[in-house]
Amino acid sequence: MAALLAVGAAGAVGKVAAVGAAAYGAKKAAGGAGREMKETFVMSEKTKKKIGKVQDKQAEIDARVQRDHEIRRAALDEKHAKIRAKHGMPGGSVSGDGTEGARGEVKSGYMQKRGRLNTGLKKRWFTLTRDGKLSYFKAPGEQPLGVVEVKGATTNVSDHGSHGELVVKTPGRTYTLQGLMGHCLQWQKAIDPLT
Repeated sequence: MAALLAVGAAGAVGKVAAVGAAAYGAKKAAGGAGREMKETFVMSEKTKKKIGKVQDKQAEIDARVQRDHEIRRAALDEKHAKIRAKHGMPGGSVSGDGTEGARGEVKSGYMQKRGRLNTGLKKRWFTLTRDGKLSYFKAPGEQPLGVVEVKGATTNVSDHGSHGELVVKTPGRTYTLQGLMGHCLQWQKAIDPLT
């Protein structure tokens, strides 16, 4: 063991492996055939501090990126709302504050939807109307690809790091939608009164 520490302190990784293999061979020859050799890794306080600093820095970067993304998304949503209002296009409330837009729409916007058979995520335009219908389209203004009746449904939002996941459970099927955490919460807030 002293030889292992001395070699490890010198930084000779190849020699450490050779000494470790020799110690393992000696242990096995001494009758430890059925036992596994456990390796331990002792981390110095200096290394622990460095790792902690790196993790803190990464958390700061992740938070900053998320914050910047949400700011850009809010600005883009506002810009799209102005364009829709200017041209008289349906779109409803982007903020999910419950104000109604054209054709009784309570909320509309893009989310990613997980398919039933193809479980990959696909970007879809969603509209929620006051009569409890959540329709999804390939793009705004197209024919709906499907309609979800939210009456009797339950919703649940979970955090998945950089994005949120909204699960809408109806008696017939469970729909999984993904987007920014704030958008998922807005959608849940808009859907829950209609269930």
